[in-house]
Amino acid sequence: MTLIAALFGAVIGAAIGSLIGALFLMLATKWVVGTSLGYGKAYGLVFVVYIVSGLVAAILFVMSGTTDPAAVQTFNLSNGLGWLIGLLFGGYWYGSHISDANGGDIGFGKGILVALAIIVISIVISVVLGLLLGGTAAMMGVAGAGG
Repeated sequence: MTLIAALFGAVIGAAIGSLIGALFLMLATKWVVGTSLGYGKAYGLVFVVYIVSGLVAAILFVMSGTTDPAAVQTFNLSNGLGWLIGLLFGGYWYGSHISDANGGDIGFGKGILVALAIIVISIVISVVLGLLLGGTAAMMGVAGAGG
């Protein structure tokens, strides 16, 4: 795959992922900061974090010297560092662009808490969907085996 195609795919993926990520950011901001965030602003913030995190992860992947595309899907040092840098950048970006009740920026500390809340929301939803879909598939398999 050419570099241009990979970058184009990453931008499209970030744009689509940000549609849901914005909802998670809105919820996380409400929980951590206690203020509401509009969908448009949330989308823009999440999109920037996804693009920067993706670029950092891609650079670390290339620097690791790995040529196996499957390594992107496993947890390794470059993925771990990419995740950590993405978390720190998210904390900075959210902290400097989300306002508290007084109109001031929430700062890096609360920005990190917002980023962590997004991760928790994502994990919980993934587990619930996995259980629901896995349970449904298992039930269908059992029902299909009996019929």
